[in-house]
Amino acid sequence: SKATVSVLNWTSQQQEDTTMAPPSASEALTLFAAVEAKPAADAAAKVAAHAKDVAGSALAEAGFWDALETASQAGKKKENKREAAAMVFAALSEAAHHHDAYLAKLSPLFIELVGDKTKAVATAAGTAADAYVKRVAKNKAAADGCMKNTLQCLESTKWPVKVFGLKSISAFSELCPDAVCTSMPELVPAVCGELHDTKKEVVKAAEQALKDIAGVIENKDITGLVPVMIDALMNPTKIPDCVFSLSCTKFVATVQRPELALVTPLLVRGFHTREAKIVRQCAKISENLSKLVEVASEAEPLLPKLTPELEAATQHTSDPECREVCSKVTKHLERLSGIIAKEKLTRLDAAKFLKMLKDDKKVKCADQTVLAYVSELLEVLFTMKELDADSWTQSCEAVSSEAKAVAKAIFDVCEPLMKGEEKDEEEDADELCNCNFTLAYGTKILLKNTTLRLMRGFKYGLLGPNECGKTSLLKAIAMDQVEGFPPSTEVRTVFVEADILGELSHLSCLDYIFEDPRIQAAGIDRDAVIAAMSSVGFAGENEIAGGKAARIMDAVSSLSGGWRMKLALARAMLQKADILLMDDPTNHLDVMNVAWVENYIMGLKDVTCVIVSQNANLLNKCCSRIVHFDNLRLHNFKGSLDAFVQEHPEAKSYFELKSSKGLAFRFPDPSFIEGVNSRGKVLMKMDKVDFGYPTNPNLTVTNLTVRVSMASRVACLGPNGAGKSTMIKLLTGELEPKTGTVWKHPNCKIAYVAQHAFHHIEQHLKKTPTEYILWRYEFGTDKEALNKVTMVLTEKEEKQIAEERTWEYTNDQGMSRMKARIEKLTGIRKPRKRGGYDYEVKFYAKSGEGIVGLINEEDLNKHGWEKHVKQTAEKIAAEEGRYKRPLTASNVEKLYQDVGLDREYASHQQMNALSAGQKVKVVLAAAMWDQPHVVILDEPTNYLDRESLAALAVAIQEFKGGVVIITHNDQFSKTLCPETWILEKGDDGIGRLDCRGDADWMEAALKEKTAGVQMDEMVDAMGNVSKVAKKKKSKKEMSRKERKARDLAKKKALELGQPWSSSEEED
Repeated sequence: SKATVSVLNWTSQQQEDTTMAPPSASEALTLFAAVEAKPAADAAAKVAAHAKDVAGSALAEAGFWDALETASQAGKKKENKREAAAMVFAALSEAAHHHDAYLAKLSPLFIELVGDKTKAVATAAGTAADAYVKRVAKNKAAADGCMKNTLQCLESTKWPVKVFGLKSISAFSELCPDAVCTSMPELVPAVCGELHDTKKEVVKAAEQALKDIAGVIENKDITGLVPVMIDALMNPTKIPDCVFSLSCTKFVATVQRPELALVTPLLVRGFHTREAKIVRQCAKISENLSKLVEVASEAEPLLPKLTPELEAATQHTSDPECREVCSKVTKHLERLSGIIAKEKLTRLDAAKFLKMLKDDKKVKCADQTVLAYVSELLEVLFTMKELDADSWTQSCEAVSSEAKAVAKAIFDVCEPLMKGEEKDEEEDADELCNCNFTLAYGTKILLKNTTLRLMRGFKYGLLGPNECGKTSLLKAIAMDQVEGFPPSTEVRTVFVEADILGELSHLSCLDYIFEDPRIQAAGIDRDAVIAAMSSVGFAGENEIAGGKAARIMDAVSSLSGGWRMKLALARAMLQKADILLMDDPTNHLDVMNVAWVENYIMGLKDVTCVIVSQNANLLNKCCSRIVHFDNLRLHNFKGSLDAFVQEHPEAKSYFELKSSKGLAFRFPDPSFIEGVNSRGKVLMKMDKVDFGYPTNPNLTVTNLTVRVSMASRVACLGPNGAGKSTMIKLLTGELEPKTGTVWKHPNCKIAYVAQHAFHHIEQHLKKTPTEYILWRYEFGTDKEALNKVTMVLTEKEEKQIAEERTWEYTNDQGMSRMKARIEKLTGIRKPRKRGGYDYEVKFYAKSGEGIVGLINEEDLNKHGWEKHVKQTAEKIAAEEGRYKRPLTASNVEKLYQDVGLDREYASHQQMNALSAGQKVKVVLAAAMWDQPHVVILDEPTNYLDRESLAALAVAIQEFKGGVVIITHNDQFSKTLCPETWILEKGDDGIGRLDCRGDADWMEAALKEKTAGVQMDEMVDAMGNVSKVAKKKKSKKEMSRKERKARDLAKKKALELGQPWSSSEEED
């Protein structure tokens, strides 16, 4: 046609003759008509070449865009029109022009044509859709809108369209990951919905798309779990394992929209299992993730899907504790929804942007299609937090010739609404760290979107209540898990802790440091290690320790707590750290060593120290900055601890031995001991005991003589390494003395919390605290008590009990004698008239059932059965408590609550995820389960904050049993203990004991009646209560008149043929 010739002539001559006027929009329409008549790629390219220089609005007025739309929807017998439309759209998508606003409106039509039954049309449409995807992928704001159109493909009934949509999503993941992150809440459920399609091509594309979009997640806490999460989404049977893995994850980076989008469908499926344990975990994960977001709106996609599930779980889950958790999380999400609703009022969306564009007189654009499209792009940029002018202008430049100016004008209007807070001025020192991060431990949020800034040479005191996350923060920094904190390769960061790793406990002190990988990597020789150890007080390799308590070649397992801390400090000194992270550096240390640590820290001029400590004097002397945990944020204070407390008086409670929050521990009352009517009656004693370790030729302690009753309140004091812990281990049976005697009442139960308290649980860290107690006491007796040296048979004792000998025993026929071997003690005993007990034993029989009889304990002890007798006594002593309080999860949880450990940590967190303070509470509760008569606490003040110490002090004061405490905390010991055992080393290096006490207090204690109460009812595991008949008075306690009346009643009953119950007889 003439119009076609005119356009072609203009196209070829325009560069030569710039005065020629461009063809009109109607001519573009004419060119398109020619392509419709005979579809061809070159003709379509000419249409695009012509249309690029015509305004989009002019093309619209001429009907060009409408014609393209009409052709794409032409009927079945008009394949040429559909193919021509697809070719022109492809050419337009590949050409350089400003018509993106119009192409965006038409793109869904051509994506749908991918499934056309005519192969030529489908091929042309596929080319067109691919070209458009590649075009918009260059503009992340436009890509978001394109992906929303692509999602419509997955609703198509044509499987090729679905495959194309899924492949496009994969392509966007590579070409424009930022846009995929923004659209993840819509992408993940849509793709997951295609994982079980009937067409294998769709399933394959969906699996690949899911992996690709998950690949855009950059959160390093989540990336390791992505394969597990994808596997669970593909295979619903693996949902429980995936939920458990998520619940155990320690998050330290801020969680954003992509992570939430991937986790949400997993949580929904977890709720659908209706299994209480999984439902509860899903609820806690929902709460945790919603708290971890930096901006509330990031959690918005999470709420409408999870809130209904939580509400349903609150109504229908059978477990009441699970319902309670779900109800709590539902209320939290409702509060979050309220915050988001308020944010929406100030949020800049497409409608608000469009209104600004229309109202702003600087905007010189009348094309409503362009304005609407620009508004959508700006909303996406605002959501992506792309809040700089260049991003706005570059994204809008492809829309129209005026769009760049439009975006700049509207940015100037919005800029005041998007300004952030100004940063504080930097101090005049080298900056080692300035990072913004979020920290969580398991399901608990510790810090949220907070900033940590450390300067070289400064000493920072880390302050906050117990379980706020102080130690967790130090460990996360040491393990390079804090987002933005410089890695240890750039800034040498060393974590100082006194714990000895179990796999290295066989090494000497020297080798323990020398074989540390960091020492090896630094090329430090043995002489340097020896020099560092000597500087903190260790005796030389060939030097006799004398007044020094430890030598460099001593085994690390033999070190006291104070020397373990010195060993850790020596190792830290060798690494020449830029930053020292010190967790309670004065734990286990006496006054002299505390002063040494203070001087050491103050002497580090170019080393930054971050210190967690309960020692107020240490923080006040050493720290010029205080970093305070408050409301999930870190607040930096310039000044000493005294200055901080003066400005924040509430912080004084961190260092006072009282509870400002009403926290109180409670110990269970001791069980009843038959025959013990006074609290002052001795239950444990040592007489003239000597002991030395096999590796040390000299004695460690000598001539130890002590007494312990249920009235005892003893503080065991002395310098580090004097032998305090050794003495306690001798008293409790952990060690056997070389000479002297150790005695314990056979019915007396002891709760012992060792100095290195974690050794009690180190083999069970994958159990929850509740599972640990259920395991430890599952057979009635304390399994740990049976592992003591004094309970394990020696080779000599095993030979003794295996020998056949003549035994005197009693049974129903009276006294008998028999030469035989004892098979076992059956666990039944009877008190003897002259003191002691007779134990029921079973003999080996040559044929038939073994003979059973009673043998007195002196004979049994004499022939090697002493440890079996002790085990039987332990078992019988545990019986009353076991019946009074059955071993159930609910009872164990109640016990943990009595020592300040929340049920969340007791039953739903493995012990390897607990803080040091929480682990101490676990050990304490486990020791108290058996209702002990004596509690022995070796350094109980370690790892507990002042709130918990105050609560512990109250529990000790109210406890009706005996207490022995080893401590360096003067305030704690003076508050609780009128009696002291002072253990000090002499010039020969051997510890000797000096017992001191308040005579008036001891005299009053001896007169006080025992607090034990005989059991009068028992409760089984199902909660059923039954009465227990109390024992009758023994003959010794019955008067002559009572015995005569009893005998007469028995005689009459027998004469009348009436039964006489054996229970009416005396033992």
